[in-house]
Amino acid sequence: MDWVISDTKNLDNFNKEILDMYYNSYKDIGIIDFGGWDVLKEYLNCSCYLLMNKKQELNGIILYWLSDYGNKISLVISKTPEIAKTYVIPKLLELLSINGFYAELSDALEYLIRKTGLDNIKDKKVIKLLIPTLNDEDIFDEGDERCIIYTLNKKYNIPSPSGSYLREIKGIGIHRKALYGLPCLSKQFNNKCCDRICINHN
Repeated sequence: MDWVISDTKNLDNFNKEILDMYYNSYKDIGIIDFGGWDVLKEYLNCSCYLLMNKKQELNGIILYWLSDYGNKISLVISKTPEIAKTYVIPKLLELLSINGFYAELSDALEYLIRKTGLDNIKDKKVIKLLIPTLNDEDIFDEGDERCIIYTLNKKYNIPSPSGSYLREIKGIGIHRKALYGLPCLSKQFNNKCCDRICINHN
């Protein structure tokens, strides 16, 4: 299977597969009602990475949108857990190592990412810059009891990392999240298009 760069406006033929993968991937976590395919396409109105097999069938997708501070990855889904571990997680790690790409992660996806050794953003100034609704007290400090209350992995009772925070997710409620990647803090990009690159990370 290979990764292909596309644009969300060209994905109408895959809309059923994408929504099915989304529901299957997130049903145990909480489903956000985007209001249908057209609304989701408008929200994530930029480039995306499609995992295609030789029959040109869709097996996974990583979608992002253009925030002030970079390419914020917002949807990471796959057809099966095996495909996720073999193809999607490695691609997500690759993107998060590129200046300008970052993501809010939680639950199983965050657990798998952290198992590779990638740590989250812990600087409170940076976190509040990216999520301006947060205050200092919303962000977990090292040794914060909330790290134990809101675990990274419930099955193995693994505490969440410092730098985690709680915020309201539409349709789900209060949820713990953490930020990963290399946001473009300078807000300097080589262009204004979907394929933009951060030219000055700091």
